[in-house]
Parts: sequence; structure tokens; C-alpha cells
Amino acid sequence: MAEINNLADLNKDPNLLMAAMSFAQKEFNAENIMFYFDKGNAQVQYQKYISSNANSQVNLPASFYEAMSKLAQANDWSNPAWSKLLAGAKENVARMWRADVKNRFLKSKKLSYLIAARRISRPFLSPSVSEEEEEFDHGSFLLEIDKTLGNVHRGETDLHFVADIDSLGISGPLGPQPGSSTGGHKCLG
Repeated sequence: MAEINNLADLNKDPNLLMAAMSFAQKEFNAENIMFYFDKGNAQVQYQKYISSNANSQVNLPASFYEAMSKLAQANDWSNPAWSKLLAGAKENVARMWRADVKNRFLKSKKLSYLIAARRISRPFLSPSVSEEEEEFDHGSFLLEIDKTLGNVHRGETDLHFVADIDSLGISGPLGPQPGSSTGGHKCLG
């Protein structure tokens, strides 16, 4: 799994990004991730994330907000200042995420579930976790996974997939240790 130092790292792995978005939605700050990765033009991004009327308004310092609002009121969408202002605003959002949300995400059950799923070479099926699942402890979750895998090995389920363990990018305590052999592929079912 990619090391998570900043928001840009989330984009290296679609499952990681989905888990982070799901976590951010629960914390009511998904707009920060959406804004950070939005590639739309200045007008679209302003209307979606900056404007006081934006449905997904991000929290920005007044200096960014005022400068962009002034350009928007002038309808000056082609002004080269937009690219610098948007880049600065996105860096500000990324800095806030690193300082606040990142550590909670790293400790979240959503990320733990993704890591556990990767440990057993299963794709992460859904970033959404119900309130009931939030109450599970990690031991219960892993016992359920072990039970499912036992059923797969006994042919009691129709779960079939092939995973290239080496391509999962897991190393250290979560995956293959240096010098160990995974055999490249593991087939379940």
C-alpha cells in the first residue's frame, strides 16, 4: 500500500482513495478531498467549492476567499491569477488535512479494513461501513474473514478470484517479508 503522507498519496490507489472519501464523508469534510483532486476550470471550481453559495464549500483563509471572490464578481475567469490562487488554496486544504484528518484516517476502521482485506489478498469490496460494522472490533472482523476463507477452501462458497500478491504493494508486517516467497499468485476457491 502506498505510504500516506499527504492528499496526493491517496490518488495512487483507487481503493485507498475510496476509503479516505468514505471516512471523510462520515466526518463531514469530503469536500476537501473533492476540491483537492478537482481538475475543472476556475469557474467550475469556484462555484462548487469557494463561493458562499457552494454546496461543497471548503474552509479557506480569507485572503484566498476574498481574492477569488473579487475575480469571480468581475467575471474574470481567464485571469492567470486563478491558477496560482487555486493551487495555493489546494495546498492549504492539503496542509489542513495532514495536520488534522490524516491521523484520524490512519487510525480508522475503514483503513484497517482495507489493510486486512489486502493481507488476505481480497479486493476491498466497499468503502462504506455501516454503523453496526463500526462497532466491530478488529478481532471480530478478522475472525469473520478467517471463517469466510475457511469456507472458500472447503468449497462452501462461490467466491473465486486470483490475486497477484506481489502486485498489492504490501511489505513489512502487513505483507511478504524480505526473502520470503509468495509464489506470485494465490488462488482461492
